[in-house]
Order: sequence, then C-alpha cells, then structure tokens
Amino acid sequence: MRSKYHLGIFLFVLFLLVAGIWFFIKQRDRTPDFIQSGTLGSVQLTVHRIQESDLADDSNLAEVKGSDVEQYDIYELSLTAHSGDISEFLDKEKVTLLSPTGENISIFRWLSVNKDSHHPTFLAWFTKVETTPVQMKIMGPDAKNVSLTWSDL
Repeated sequence: MRSKYHLGIFLFVLFLLVAGIWFFIKQRDRTPDFIQSGTLGSVQLTVHRIQESDLADDSNLAEVKGSDVEQYDIYELSLTAHSGDISEFLDKEKVTLLSPTGENISIFRWLSVNKDSHHPTFLAWFTKVETTPVQMKIMGPDAKNVSLTWSDL
C-alpha cells in the first residue's frame, strides 16, 4: 500500500516537472528575442530592437516616442570595451539593415545617447521592416564586421 502511495506521488511530481518544462519551452519559442550581441575585436556589442514597452524602463530612450516605435524600427546599440576610447568606434555609415528581400536599409536618424569612452550607446532609426528575418550589419575596423539577425518579431 505504501509503495503505491509513493509511486503516485512520484508520478504526480514527474507530471508537474514535464508539464513545467513543456510550458517553459513553449513560452521561450513564442517570445521574440529582441536583444542580440556580438563582438568586433575586443569590443562587445549589444543591440536591442526597441519596443514601445521599453520606453518607460530605459533613460537612454528619452528621445524615443511611442509614435516613433510605430513608424520606425529603432535599435539601441551599446558598446563595451575594457580599455581604450571607443566613443568614436561607430557612426551611422557603419550600420545597415538588410531586409528579407535583400534591400539595404540605411539609418534614417542616428543619435549618441551616452558618450562614455568605454560604454558608448547609440540609437538608430530605420524605415520600418514588417517581415522577418531582419539582419543588421555592423562594420568595424580592419574590414571586420558582425551580423545580427532578428527572426521573430
């Protein structure tokens, strides 16, 4: 009798564990990944595709309005280096989007929101791309570049 009780508890816990894992995987699959990262040499890049819900949380986004997010694709590009001044590492000519149809989309508006020499942050406005995948190409020094892709927006 006691072994049936323990078996029942074990099966119930196993069921909860499997259901929890399944739910986690389904949620992860449904949640788009708005943040991508990469490196150019010793510089770490983090690029966040801005959503309207982000506007209240980030002081770097003070220049962005909800209507901007509806009309444009806006990306926050944050750079990090542990040595050297990288505040001039990026400019708007070094960043482009590639639409799913292969069209190169240039930056509509470029804004430096943090000029820290080791942690500069920029905002880039692009013409809205309604379909995915969208790829951002960031060109660095010495003809090196990094490509970041958003496939579920």
